[in-house]
Amino acid sequence: MSLGRNIADFRKRKGFTQEELGVRLGVTNQAVSKWENETSLPDILLLPSIADALGVTLNALYGIEEKAPEKVRADDFPEAAREALKNYFVEQAGARMPGGPELGERVLGCVSDKAGAVFISKDFSLIDNTFRVSGSETVFERPGLLSMLEIMSDRTIMKVFAYLYRISSERFAQSRETERPDALRAFTVPEVAEGCGLYKSPAEEALDTLSSLHLTEAARTRGGETEYCFSTDRAQFVHAIFHILEILFSDSRVYALRRDSSNISDYLFEKLW
Repeated sequence: MSLGRNIADFRKRKGFTQEELGVRLGVTNQAVSKWENETSLPDILLLPSIADALGVTLNALYGIEEKAPEKVRADDFPEAAREALKNYFVEQAGARMPGGPELGERVLGCVSDKAGAVFISKDFSLIDNTFRVSGSETVFERPGLLSMLEIMSDRTIMKVFAYLYRISSERFAQSRETERPDALRAFTVPEVAEGCGLYKSPAEEALDTLSSLHLTEAARTRGGETEYCFSTDRAQFVHAIFHILEILFSDSRVYALRRDSSNISDYLFEKLW
């Protein structure tokens, strides 16, 4: 059974008229009628609300047989989450998805005219529930965030950060083989200076600056040498910022899945750049 017919079937089971369902969802009864007649499809961001109003799961809404959730290992979770997100694009766009269901080097996005944005590429994905929400623009006015961007744009800071990021990743991979996942996480100033091709003073200053951003943590050792522990958990967010910038300045083919909540336009992919 198709999505439109499923919506009609579950609506009737609930005893709702098209108008009553529309009121619950903030749309017109004409919009509900178009969904059920499959002359248009509901906004992808509206699907959870439709399922909730009808008292069913998203899988049931799509006519997908419910299965016991598969356990996903932590190492596989990011890719599994990305695949699930990609599948939503495929289900919503159908034949209109440019080049078929494989992402390749393309970038796909969905922006609601009410709130929320979804962004997915081959290596990076993002879900923002605040985009276009009233007051969300204040994030650009916070002086603390601006100072962090200024600090992270310093070439010495970037060089030291990249070194800590790379070496900590390599060390973690090695430590897993010896079943010592917490081993070899600390860095000394001379080591960082040599690894980055810097003098000791700028290397130490960079490490202290990263500590002010909670990206490293300094601790005094017995020998009087200061060691710095690199926060790989926090590093992922800095990595995400630069990954977004990389995509913005790349020549990737970017497409947007657009539909407004007035249900005037149908789903389509529009090439942005």
